Amino acid sequence: MSQPSSSSTPTPQQQQQSLKTPSIPKKIPPIPWAHIETVNLIEAYQEKWYSLKRGQLKASQWEEVASDVAARCGFKELSKSATQCRHKMEKLRKRYRTEKQRGGRLLSELASVVRAFGEGFVKVENMKLEMMKEAEKHRIEMEKKRMEMIQESQRCIVDAIAKTFESNKKPKMTQEDS
Repeated sequence: MSQPSSSSTPTPQQQQQSLKTPSIPKKIPPIPWAHIETVNLIEAYQEKWYSLKRGQLKASQWEEVASDVAARCGFKELSKSATQCRHKMEKLRKRYRTEKQRGGRLLSELASVVRAFGEGFVKVENMKLEMMKEAEKHRIEMEKKRMEMIQESQRCIVDAIAKTFESNKKPKMTQEDS
C-alpha cells in the first residue's frame, strides 16, 4: 500500500482532472432592477412603443431605450443592457397579464358571492314580509274577536239593566183595582 504524499504537488489524477475541466469564469449575476429603473424603463418603452404605433422594437431601438433609462436615472453609463431591458419588459408584460387574469377571476368570484348573498338577503326579507303579513292577519282576527266580545258584553249589560228596570216596574195598584 502506498502512503499518500504529504507534499503539495498535485497527483497525476489531479493533473488529469484539471485538464478535463478548464476553469470557466463564473457568470456574474446581474444587478437587480431598482424601482426607479423599472419605472423609467416602462416610461421609456411606452414612449418608444407609441412612436412606433405600437409596433415591436428592434435591437437598435432597445439600445435607445437602455440609454434613455440610464439618462432618466441620472447615470453616466448604461446600468442595464438592451437585452436586460427587453427581458424585463417581457417579464413585466407577462406578470401584468397573469395579474389581470387573476383579478378577473377574483372579480367574478366576488360577484358570485355578492349575488348569492343578495339572493339570500332577498329570501330572508321575503320571509320577514310573509311573517309580518301573517302577524297582521292574526292581529286583525284578534281585534275582531275582541270587538265581538265587547259587543256581547255590552249587550249582556244592556239586557241585565233592561231586566232590572222591567222587574222594578210593577204595575201600581190603584184603589180602583182593589
